[in-house]
Amino acid sequence: MKLVMDRFEIIQRYVKGKEVLDIGCFGGLPKQVSKGQWLHKRIKENSRTVLGVDINEEGVNKARRLGYNLICENVMTMKLNKRFDIIIAGELIEHLPDQGIFLEQVKRHLREDGYFILTTPNADYMARFLRKFFRLQGGIFTAKEHIIIHHAESLSNLLESHGFKIEEVAYWQDFILNTGVKRKMLIPLLKIWKDMASNIIIVARIKKGE
Repeated sequence: MKLVMDRFEIIQRYVKGKEVLDIGCFGGLPKQVSKGQWLHKRIKENSRTVLGVDINEEGVNKARRLGYNLICENVMTMKLNKRFDIIIAGELIEHLPDQGIFLEQVKRHLREDGYFILTTPNADYMARFLRKFFRLQGGIFTAKEHIIIHHAESLSNLLESHGFKIEEVAYWQDFILNTGVKRKMLIPLLKIWKDMASNIIIVARIKKGE
């Protein structure tokens, strides 16, 4: 499996010139914009069109004032009356209690030949095991809003059970969270243990006949 240091290295290949739906797109906006890493902005710069959906009304209004096409909707119940070439859900599924309903929603809004790109924290992340070993507190895996954290295998199985075919699985290391000394330590280790990077990327399509 591939390891990338920037998830957009993979995402860019799929969104170029396409109609994109970016679900849960507002998260982390202030911090990511300041670092030039806001995923929705990068999608907009590379796609033909992009519509962002987020439940955070204040965040949606803030992004609209910056010129972005966002709407405030609950992804579990949204009815957009449109299908898209590409649907992206970046660091969203781990927040959702009923992930099956979410995946069915994705299928309703994805074209038959479209791609669904999902990124999420990796349950096998190296730092998670180090925290346990040294009995350290905190970290993204203890966040109360993170309901289910997946391994690549469990996430692939979940997608397949809901009528998706896995096209690509990769890992990426979110260095927005890891800088300086920690970054220098992690890179050599991740070249050996790619599956212990911080996040998973899965690209999937709807199975024929689903």
